[in-house]
Amino acid sequence: MLGTGAAKAEATHCSRAIRVAARPVGRFLWTNAEGQTVGPLRDLLDAVGARVGCTFQYDQLSTARATALFGDGDIDILPGAKTPARDVEGRFVLLVSDRLVLLSRKDRHLAVSSAADLIAKGVTVDVVHGYDFGAPYLRLLTALTQNGRLVENVSLKTLAERMADGRSEAALMTAPPFVDAALAAGIRDKLQVVPLDGLPPVIGGLYLVERALGKADSDLLDRAISDGVRQGEFLEFFRRSVSAVPWGMIGVLPDTEMPRQ
Repeated sequence: MLGTGAAKAEATHCSRAIRVAARPVGRFLWTNAEGQTVGPLRDLLDAVGARVGCTFQYDQLSTARATALFGDGDIDILPGAKTPARDVEGRFVLLVSDRLVLLSRKDRHLAVSSAADLIAKGVTVDVVHGYDFGAPYLRLLTALTQNGRLVENVSLKTLAERMADGRSEAALMTAPPFVDAALAAGIRDKLQVVPLDGLPPVIGGLYLVERALGKADSDLLDRAISDGVRQGEFLEFFRRSVSAVPWGMIGVLPDTEMPRQ
Protein backbone atom coordinates (compact mmCIF):
# COMPACT_ATOMS: atom_id res chain seq x y z
CA MET A 1 0.00 0.00 0.00
CA LEU A 2 1.17 3.55 -0.70
CA GLY A 3 1.75 5.85 2.22
CA THR A 4 -0.07 9.16 2.58
CA GLY A 5 2.75 11.20 1.01
CA ALA A 6 3.32 8.79 -1.84
CA ALA A 7 -0.39 8.68 -2.64
CA LYS A 8 -0.25 12.33 -3.69
CA ALA A 9 2.56 11.70 -6.18
CA GLU A 10 2.07 10.30 -9.66
CA ALA A 11 2.03 6.50 -9.76
CA THR A 12 5.08 4.95 -11.41
CA HIS A 13 3.72 1.44 -11.94
CA CYS A 14 0.33 -0.27 -12.04
CA SER A 15 -1.07 -1.55 -8.77
CA ARG A 16 -2.23 -4.85 -10.30
CA ALA A 17 -2.67 -6.72 -13.59
CA ILE A 18 -4.85 -4.74 -15.99
CA ARG A 19 -7.79 -6.55 -17.62
CA VAL A 20 -8.29 -5.76 -21.31
CA ALA A 21 -11.43 -6.72 -23.23
CA ALA A 22 -10.26 -8.59 -26.34
CA ARG A 23 -13.03 -9.26 -28.84
CA PRO A 24 -12.55 -11.82 -31.65
CA VAL A 25 -13.14 -9.21 -34.41
CA GLY A 26 -11.72 -6.07 -32.82
CA ARG A 27 -10.01 -3.31 -34.81
CA PHE A 28 -6.88 -3.22 -32.66
CA LEU A 29 -6.96 -6.64 -30.96
CA TRP A 30 -8.13 -9.96 -32.34
CA THR A 31 -7.82 -13.70 -31.78
CA ASN A 32 -5.48 -15.52 -34.17
CA ALA A 33 -5.75 -19.10 -35.41
CA GLU A 34 -3.85 -20.34 -32.34
CA GLY A 35 -6.35 -18.66 -30.00
CA GLN A 36 -3.91 -15.92 -28.97
CA THR A 37 -4.78 -12.25 -28.58
CA VAL A 38 -2.69 -10.25 -31.06
CA GLY A 39 -2.77 -6.89 -32.82
CA PRO A 40 -1.20 -3.43 -32.74
CA LEU A 41 -2.76 -2.57 -29.39
CA ARG A 42 -1.18 -5.67 -27.84
CA ASP A 43 2.18 -4.49 -29.22
CA LEU A 44 1.67 -1.01 -27.81
CA LEU A 45 0.59 -2.25 -24.37
CA ASP A 46 3.58 -4.63 -24.26
CA ALA A 47 5.87 -1.64 -24.89
CA VAL A 48 4.02 0.54 -22.37
CA GLY A 49 4.11 -2.21 -19.76
CA ALA A 50 7.84 -2.63 -20.13
CA ARG A 51 8.39 1.10 -19.66
CA VAL A 52 6.11 1.79 -16.70
CA GLY A 53 5.80 -1.55 -14.94
CA CYS A 54 2.33 -2.76 -15.92
CA THR A 55 1.11 -6.20 -16.92
CA PHE A 56 -1.99 -6.82 -19.01
CA GLN A 57 -4.45 -9.71 -18.96
CA TYR A 58 -6.45 -10.21 -22.16
CA ASP A 59 -9.98 -11.51 -21.58
CA GLN A 60 -11.41 -12.95 -24.81
CA LEU A 61 -15.02 -11.77 -24.79
CA SER A 62 -17.95 -11.46 -27.14
CA THR A 63 -18.94 -7.91 -28.05
CA ALA A 64 -22.08 -8.19 -25.93
CA ARG A 65 -20.17 -9.47 -22.89
CA ALA A 66 -17.44 -6.84 -23.24
CA THR A 67 -20.06 -4.09 -23.46
CA ALA A 68 -21.86 -5.41 -20.38
CA LEU A 69 -18.66 -5.59 -18.31
CA PHE A 70 -17.72 -2.09 -19.45
CA GLY A 71 -21.08 -0.72 -18.35
CA ASP A 72 -20.80 -2.45 -14.99
CA GLY A 73 -17.25 -1.24 -14.38
CA ASP A 74 -15.95 -4.83 -14.35
CA ILE A 75 -13.28 -4.49 -17.06
CA ASP A 76 -10.31 -2.09 -17.03
CA ILE A 77 -9.78 -1.33 -20.73
CA LEU A 78 -12.26 -1.49 -23.62
CA PRO A 79 -10.84 -0.87 -27.13
CA GLY A 80 -13.26 0.64 -29.62
CA ALA A 81 -14.63 3.66 -31.42
CA LYS A 82 -15.45 6.81 -29.49
CA THR A 83 -19.19 7.16 -28.86
CA PRO A 84 -21.28 9.40 -26.57
CA ALA A 85 -22.66 6.37 -24.71
CA ARG A 86 -19.18 5.05 -23.94
CA ASP A 87 -17.98 8.50 -22.93
CA VAL A 88 -20.32 8.32 -19.94
CA GLU A 89 -18.61 5.20 -18.59
CA GLY A 90 -14.92 5.64 -19.40
CA ARG A 91 -11.99 7.92 -20.14
CA PHE A 92 -11.15 7.86 -23.84
CA VAL A 93 -7.58 7.65 -25.15
CA LEU A 94 -7.14 8.31 -28.88
CA LEU A 95 -5.13 5.76 -30.88
CA VAL A 96 -5.94 6.50 -34.52
CA SER A 97 -8.70 7.92 -36.71
CA ASP A 98 -9.75 6.54 -40.05
CA ARG A 99 -12.52 6.83 -42.59
CA LEU A 100 -15.10 4.19 -43.31
CA VAL A 101 -14.47 2.44 -46.62
CA LEU A 102 -16.54 0.41 -49.03
CA LEU A 103 -14.93 -2.89 -50.02
CA SER A 104 -16.13 -4.72 -53.12
CA ARG A 105 -14.74 -7.11 -55.69
CA LYS A 106 -13.04 -5.35 -58.60
CA ASP A 107 -14.96 -7.49 -61.08
CA ARG A 108 -18.24 -5.94 -59.87
CA HIS A 109 -17.10 -2.48 -61.09
CA LEU A 110 -19.13 -0.83 -58.32
CA ALA A 111 -19.26 2.95 -58.84
CA VAL A 112 -20.06 4.19 -55.34
CA SER A 113 -18.19 6.89 -53.46
CA SER A 114 -20.63 8.15 -50.82
CA ALA A 115 -23.21 7.01 -48.28
CA ALA A 116 -25.88 8.67 -50.42
CA ASP A 117 -24.80 6.55 -53.42
CA LEU A 118 -25.37 3.38 -51.40
CA ILE A 119 -29.00 4.30 -50.83
CA ALA A 120 -29.66 5.80 -54.27
CA LYS A 121 -28.18 2.85 -56.17
CA GLY A 122 -29.74 0.15 -53.99
CA VAL A 123 -26.44 -1.48 -53.04
CA THR A 124 -26.70 -4.42 -50.65
CA VAL A 125 -24.13 -3.93 -47.90
CA ASP A 126 -22.51 -6.48 -45.63
CA VAL A 127 -21.36 -5.48 -42.13
CA VAL A 128 -20.13 -7.29 -39.04
CA HIS A 129 -22.73 -7.58 -36.31
CA GLY A 130 -21.75 -5.63 -33.20
CA TYR A 131 -19.48 -3.11 -34.90
CA ASP A 132 -20.32 0.42 -33.77
CA PHE A 133 -18.59 3.21 -35.69
CA GLY A 134 -20.76 5.96 -34.24
CA ALA A 135 -24.19 7.48 -34.75
CA PRO A 136 -23.92 8.37 -38.50
CA TYR A 137 -22.86 4.78 -39.25
CA LEU A 138 -25.76 3.37 -37.24
CA ARG A 139 -28.23 5.71 -38.98
CA LEU A 140 -26.95 4.48 -42.36
CA LEU A 141 -27.47 0.87 -41.24
CA THR A 142 -31.04 1.74 -40.25
CA ALA A 143 -31.69 3.20 -43.70
CA LEU A 144 -30.19 0.13 -45.39
CA THR A 145 -32.30 -2.15 -43.21
CA GLN A 146 -35.47 -0.26 -44.12
CA ASN A 147 -34.62 -0.80 -47.79
CA GLY A 148 -33.87 -4.49 -47.26
CA ARG A 149 -30.23 -3.86 -48.22
CA LEU A 150 -28.32 -4.86 -45.08
CA VAL A 151 -26.64 -8.21 -44.37
CA GLU A 152 -25.15 -8.72 -40.90
CA ASN A 153 -22.33 -11.25 -40.49
CA VAL A 154 -21.21 -12.92 -37.29
CA SER A 155 -17.53 -12.44 -38.11
CA LEU A 156 -15.06 -10.95 -40.54
CA LYS A 157 -14.27 -14.50 -41.67
CA THR A 158 -17.89 -15.10 -42.68
CA LEU A 159 -18.05 -11.80 -44.52
CA ALA A 160 -14.81 -12.48 -46.42
CA GLU A 161 -16.05 -15.93 -47.43
CA ARG A 162 -19.28 -14.39 -48.79
CA MET A 163 -17.22 -11.91 -50.79
CA ALA A 164 -14.91 -14.63 -52.06
CA ASP A 165 -17.74 -16.69 -53.52
CA GLY A 166 -19.60 -13.68 -54.93
CA ARG A 167 -22.51 -13.55 -52.49
CA SER A 168 -21.52 -10.15 -51.03
CA GLU A 169 -21.97 -7.07 -53.18
CA ALA A 170 -20.05 -4.72 -50.87
CA ALA A 171 -18.87 -4.40 -47.27
CA LEU A 172 -18.73 -1.34 -45.02
CA MET A 173 -16.10 -0.92 -42.29
CA THR A 174 -12.64 0.53 -41.78
CA ALA A 175 -10.01 -1.17 -43.91
CA PRO A 176 -7.41 -2.50 -41.42
CA PRO A 177 -9.59 -5.07 -39.59
CA PHE A 178 -10.41 -6.82 -42.89
CA VAL A 179 -6.80 -7.57 -43.81
CA ASP A 180 -6.40 -10.98 -42.16
CA ALA A 181 -9.84 -12.18 -43.28
CA ALA A 182 -9.16 -11.12 -46.88
CA LEU A 183 -5.84 -12.96 -46.89
CA ALA A 184 -7.43 -16.12 -45.50
CA ALA A 185 -10.22 -15.98 -48.09
CA GLY A 186 -7.80 -15.46 -50.98
CA ILE A 187 -9.22 -12.10 -52.07
CA ARG A 188 -6.33 -9.80 -51.18
CA ASP A 189 -5.78 -8.61 -54.76
CA LYS A 190 -9.41 -8.85 -55.86
CA LEU A 191 -10.76 -5.95 -53.82
CA GLN A 192 -11.62 -2.36 -54.62
CA VAL A 193 -11.35 -0.23 -51.46
CA VAL A 194 -12.89 3.26 -51.58
CA PRO A 195 -13.16 5.77 -48.70
CA LEU A 196 -16.83 6.65 -48.32
CA ASP A 197 -17.80 10.33 -48.39
CA GLY A 198 -20.67 11.59 -46.27
CA LEU A 199 -19.59 9.93 -43.04
CA PRO A 200 -17.26 11.46 -40.41
CA PRO A 201 -13.95 9.85 -39.45
CA VAL A 202 -14.12 7.02 -36.95
CA ILE A 203 -12.22 8.08 -33.84
CA GLY A 204 -10.61 4.85 -32.66
CA GLY A 205 -8.97 4.22 -29.34
CA LEU A 206 -9.63 2.71 -25.97
CA TYR A 207 -11.56 3.49 -22.84
CA LEU A 208 -10.02 3.40 -19.38
CA VAL A 209 -12.65 2.47 -16.80
CA GLU A 210 -11.75 4.53 -13.75
CA ARG A 211 -14.39 2.83 -11.61
CA ALA A 212 -12.43 -0.39 -12.03
CA LEU A 213 -8.88 0.97 -12.27
CA GLY A 214 -8.90 3.74 -9.70
CA LYS A 215 -7.57 7.22 -10.45
CA ALA A 216 -3.85 6.46 -9.98
CA ASP A 217 -3.75 3.58 -12.47
CA SER A 218 -6.04 5.49 -14.88
CA ASP A 219 -3.76 8.53 -14.84
CA LEU A 220 -0.62 6.42 -15.29
CA LEU A 221 -2.05 4.46 -18.22
CA ASP A 222 -3.50 7.57 -19.85
CA ARG A 223 -0.08 9.28 -19.78
CA ALA A 224 1.90 6.25 -20.91
CA ILE A 225 -0.42 5.19 -23.75
CA SER A 226 -0.90 8.78 -24.97
CA ASP A 227 2.89 9.26 -25.02
CA GLY A 228 3.25 6.16 -27.22
CA VAL A 229 0.62 7.48 -29.60
CA ARG A 230 2.16 10.98 -29.80
CA GLN A 231 5.57 9.49 -30.56
CA GLY A 232 4.13 7.51 -33.49
CA GLU A 233 4.62 4.16 -31.80
CA PHE A 234 1.05 2.93 -32.20
CA LEU A 235 0.78 4.06 -35.82
CA GLU A 236 3.94 2.09 -36.64
CA PHE A 237 2.56 -1.06 -34.98
CA PHE A 238 -0.72 -0.46 -36.82
CA ARG A 239 1.08 -0.11 -40.17
CA ARG A 240 3.02 -3.33 -39.63
CA SER A 241 -0.17 -5.24 -38.81
CA VAL A 242 -1.67 -4.49 -42.24
CA SER A 243 1.51 -4.44 -44.35
CA ALA A 244 0.59 -7.70 -46.14
CA VAL A 245 -1.95 -5.91 -48.37
CA PRO A 246 -1.56 -2.74 -50.47
CA TRP A 247 -4.90 -1.29 -49.30
CA GLY A 248 -4.51 -1.92 -45.57
CA MET A 249 -3.97 1.74 -44.62
CA ILE A 250 -6.53 3.27 -46.99
CA GLY A 251 -8.63 5.75 -45.03
CA VAL A 252 -6.26 5.93 -42.06
CA LEU A 253 -5.70 9.58 -41.25
CA PRO A 254 -2.23 10.98 -40.53
CA ASP A 255 -1.77 12.55 -37.14
CA THR A 256 -2.15 16.06 -38.52
CA GLU A 257 -5.69 15.26 -39.67
CA MET A 258 -6.87 13.44 -36.55
CA PRO A 259 -9.81 15.02 -34.72
CA ARG A 260 -8.59 16.62 -31.49
CA GLN A 261 -10.01 15.72 -28.11
